[in-house]
Amino acid sequence: MVGQVGNEVTRGLSKAFPDKVRMCCLSDVGTGSKTHIEIFEKAKVVIAINVSSSREG
Repeated sequence: MVGQVGNEVTRGLSKAFPDKVRMCCLSDVGTGSKTHIEIFEKAKVVIAINVSSSREG
């Protein structure tokens, strides 16, 4: 449920501000995706939203 809320918020921001908001997965940056690393390097602001439904422990 928590993951779904984060996903919906992120998609809503992307739709509301298509020229200013870009949604991408942080794991893409972690694996070295040049495209996604460039997105983060060019970003003025980064907002991290956990959309994972998995929980530890």
